[in-house]
Order: sequence, then structure tokens, then C-alpha cells
Amino acid sequence: MNIFIFKPITVLLLLAMLFGIVGCEKIEPNGETDFCLFANAENFHETAPFINEHLSSLPKNWSDERKLQSLINWLNSQSCIISATLEQEKAKNSNVPTTRSTPLEPPRGVITIRFDEDGVTEDILLEVGPRYPYTSDLWVATGYRYMKPREVRLATQLSTVSTVYDFINSFDFEVLWLHNMWFSSTTHSRDYVLENLVKKENYVATIGTIPGGQTFTPTFHSLENKDYQADWLRFMADYNLFETNSSTQITFLVPKGKEIEWIKKFLADYEFITSADFNWGYKSM
Repeated sequence: MNIFIFKPITVLLLLAMLFGIVGCEKIEPNGETDFCLFANAENFHETAPFINEHLSSLPKNWSDERKLQSLINWLNSQSCIISATLEQEKAKNSNVPTTRSTPLEPPRGVITIRFDEDGVTEDILLEVGPRYPYTSDLWVATGYRYMKPREVRLATQLSTVSTVYDFINSFDFEVLWLHNMWFSSTTHSRDYVLENLVKKENYVATIGTIPGGQTFTPTFHSLENKDYQADWLRFMADYNLFETNSSTQITFLVPKGKEIEWIKKFLADYEFITSADFNWGYKSM
């Protein structure tokens, strides 16, 4: 029987090699499989190394249009992507919303990417272009906008609390936010009313006030709760509040995967709804 005797230094070297192999694992761009691990609305910012690697491989003298098309073709080659299409070539000439932290120049291109997430079709808007301060010909993925699951934002012509309550109570939806209902008091100053308003359990903030005036627009959550509804009516009576020039905005939480269905239904069935859309979030890359 052969017996191997290792010197202490040899053992230490072997252990160092072993832990070095196990402990230094790092995510690097490694093709389609790794990209698809992060192809979802929550983690899409993790795809930046893969997208940027492709963009960095393109000739610098290519036109913006050619770079965008190359990236679209590359995205469409990924098995986890249902489709990638050009939303807008130059966002500064479009109505495509963007939430850049450095708004000096919008992204050169916005690409709509559609993928399947747990059986539900999701869309994101990918922004690409030169990295700030925009002096380089090298393009990168700068950020993306995504549809927040379940959240549907409505702009309405509802101007009274009673009509808002009737509308909310006709559904079995949670109210994430309700705002843009303007109020004023016939007997109290705005500041005095706001001092007492902040004590409300479902009060979030006063988003807007008119400078020099006495009107204000509070934001509430969970106003599907009948106790909260009754509490606000009592508050209005106690402080002699009345509605003024309201065009209430409501964000409902609808069943996941049914957002588009409900957006279409709201627009088709209710004349007082002026717009219905997803609630969009933004992440930098």
C-alpha cells in the first residue's frame, strides 16, 4: 500500500487552490443561457454586461440606425425573448417617456422587449445610447422602464367624493393610490387642516398645493376600505371641506396578468375615464 505524506506547505497550497476555485465564482457574459437568467422585469438590469458586450463589438463608424438594428437582431436571437422591436429611434423626437437622472440628452434608442415571465407576457422599454457625458461613440444600455405588476393607473373626470366612492365600491380591487382630489375649507386655513390631516392612518402625503391659495390635494391608500371612506367624510364635515376642480386619479391593483384586459375595459366602459395605463417603474443599468 502506498502512503503519501504531504508537507504542511503543500497542504496549504492545495487548500488555497481549492477555495480559490470554489470561492471566486463570478458572473461574466457567457452567451444566451446567462442572459436569460435575468430576462425579467425585476432583474433585467443584470443583463447590462451581455448587452454592452454586444454593443462594444460593433464598429464605431456604424450609424445609429445600424447599431440599433444589430442589437434588436441580437435580442431576438435569445430564446427567452418573444420579440424585440424598435419603439423609437431618438427619444427626444418622441412621446416615449424616459426617467433619466441626466436629462441633458435622451437615449438614442428605445427598444420594446417582450418576454414570458411565469406564464405572463411582460414588456419593458430598454434605453440605449452613449454613456453620460455622451462624448463617447461607445454605446451602452442606460436603463429600462417596466410595467409594475397589477398596477393600473386611471385619470378620471370624477370630481366629488361620492362619485369616487361609488366607482371604487363597484370593484373588488385594492386602491394603491388616490390623489388629485382638490379640497378647500370654508372655515379653516389650509395649514391648520394639513396639521390634522397627517394624523390619518391611510394618508400618504399632500402632493400639491396652490401657492398663496387655500386648496390642497391629499394622497390616500387603501381607500377601498369602508372605514377609511367613512373617516374621510367625517373629516370633511369636521373641517368644512368641499371639493374644488377635482379630476381624481386612481391606481388600482388588478389581478396579475389581467392588466391589459382591465385597461381596455376601463377605457371602453367608462366615459369619465380619460386615460388608463400601466404604472411604470424605472431602473438604471
